[in-house]
Amino acid sequence: MEKTELKAYFLPVILAFLVILLDQGSKIFICNVLPLFGDDTKYNQQIRSEYEYVDTSLNLGKEYDWHTIKGKMNLLKLQDKFNRKGYVLDFYPLDDDTFKVHDGPHFLEIIHTRNTGVAFSFGAHWPTPVRRVAFSLIPIIVLSLVVVVYFRNKDFNQWQRWSIMGIVGGGFGNIIDRLFRAKGVVDFVDVKWFGLKNCKINFLAMNRWPTFNVADAFVVVCGIILIVCFIQTIIKETKAAKAAKNESEKK
Repeated sequence: MEKTELKAYFLPVILAFLVILLDQGSKIFICNVLPLFGDDTKYNQQIRSEYEYVDTSLNLGKEYDWHTIKGKMNLLKLQDKFNRKGYVLDFYPLDDDTFKVHDGPHFLEIIHTRNTGVAFSFGAHWPTPVRRVAFSLIPIIVLSLVVVVYFRNKDFNQWQRWSIMGIVGGGFGNIIDRLFRAKGVVDFVDVKWFGLKNCKINFLAMNRWPTFNVADAFVVVCGIILIVCFIQTIIKETKAAKAAKNESEKK
């Protein structure tokens, strides 16, 4: 393998490691450094005083008992109602029944939350063994296969290689949390979404985007870039095939 090929293959790999370091470094900062400047006794306790919570705890009763399927569904519906009104409801039934509500008046807020599920907290209340297999073991296998394909495929262009390694880095960043942080993945970036209040689609009705982290950001951004790259490749190949066909027809 020539030097140019080595650079093409291994420079994006450095990005994957940098993403993991940046992601874990930011989470260590959120978990261990910022609490020194304020009370962080609860998972999503406010880190700075200007991020004011509407209420520090809620006693929602048996109707919202997270141990039951009906209770979990009621909690999800309640969370959606809070999101529509511009509030964020976080519930953490890992150690005790802890519910927190905070108002997000700013476009960007830094808060400390934990997510035991994946995107949009999907699967957060699944049994622990199921979550470990679905959100840790399977992603490790998938990402490992992606890395193998990355090194074996010589057709990827540089944009595709950088995007793939950005996704791999972000994926492993969150997997590290799931393996070594019992309370779940650390999320801390909370931004305003300007949702449509009367929209029946929950995704469009939210006033604030679900809290995310550095790894999530890289996965989403690099995923979009990768899709765009693949679309461009398909368009180029289609045009080339049409041009070749037209030339053959002329002959």
